[in-house]
Amino acid sequence: MLRESMKERLSVRFLKPPALIDPNPCTPALSSAVEVSHWPNKGRGLIATRDIKPGEVLCLERAYAVGLGKGQLTTNCSTCTRECVNPLPCPGCTQVVFCSKSCRVRGLSEDHWLECKILTSVLAHHLESRACAYKLLKTFNCSQMISICNKLKDDQPSLPEQVGFDSTGKYSRPHFSQFTIFIKIMAAFKLYPTKSLVNHSCCPVMSHSSFGRETFVYAIRPIVSGEELTISYGDYFNTEVKSVRSEKLQRNYRFVCRCQACEENWPTTKCLPAIVLRCEYCNKPHSSVDVQCDDCLPRTRSRNAVAKKAPKRKQNSQVAPALRVLHRVEGKIRTGKPISKEEFRRLCEASEVAFKHSAMPSKSLVGFMGSVEVCADAGLMYTG
Repeated sequence: MLRESMKERLSVRFLKPPALIDPNPCTPALSSAVEVSHWPNKGRGLIATRDIKPGEVLCLERAYAVGLGKGQLTTNCSTCTRECVNPLPCPGCTQVVFCSKSCRVRGLSEDHWLECKILTSVLAHHLESRACAYKLLKTFNCSQMISICNKLKDDQPSLPEQVGFDSTGKYSRPHFSQFTIFIKIMAAFKLYPTKSLVNHSCCPVMSHSSFGRETFVYAIRPIVSGEELTISYGDYFNTEVKSVRSEKLQRNYRFVCRCQACEENWPTTKCLPAIVLRCEYCNKPHSSVDVQCDDCLPRTRSRNAVAKKAPKRKQNSQVAPALRVLHRVEGKIRTGKPISKEEFRRLCEASEVAFKHSAMPSKSLVGFMGSVEVCADAGLMYTG
């Protein structure tokens, strides 16, 4: 009885990544609602092929190579990168740990043996990120690498967005330029060939979470067909001013962001309006409490006078219930109370209504996006 009791206390139940309900036949790591596109000014990226709901999983991928940071080598598993409750040390270098015997066997046979003998020197020279690149390069021998590079050079498709796709149209041979250190979080450096196709925005339409080596990307607001799919490589517009965001992106990624938040210099949360309604006639955002903008209001007043109808005032009647749903969920998040799947479903539906009848930037819409992220990290995802 004591043995079973201890086993129950020491067992750790990790959340599992959600399933990709309808994979893309050409790019299995992506949803069928996503396809690769190309822009002359910024290269390749992803776009939506249909309308997408908040919380919908759009990419699910296992890291091609992983390297832990120096501070996490003795706390996180070297194979799956999860936090270790009862760590098992490597019998060779004693610099890394594993969360279980199965992870230790897999790690020693798959990729840790590549760095085991040199890891002490790597850490002494602060080259943790280079260890991840080293694992990637060691998966090919010299002749294989030359062969692949020659194929990529000779087999240039007519369209830039088709680079890496084979003759059957399947994304099976990713271009070496896509193997970037895409995720640099506190626990690990991770390489994701398909996920690296996603471009940056300071006001993204998607976010991402990791479960060990697996990562998934999901929508945090309603996305219309044809819209570009973006995530943030750094800070969101509402958490840092433009100058700080631009400096970090230039230093870490060597590009200048041209997203709407940067071009229009959107303010941070403290200076955002509570909500920006859209005119029910022309759909343009406006600051009035009426459902019509200043341009449409005089025309509707004259029509109402002729028809002897009372003009509509105050907020759009459909937005107010959506905001109440948001405030209930935010209250539970602040107090640490669990959120049910039904509550998450209602949050996603309310988000669609709010984004339809109001415009960015506003505290309410930022609140919807943040609440969807919190729910997704807790394992609640949209399933239709």
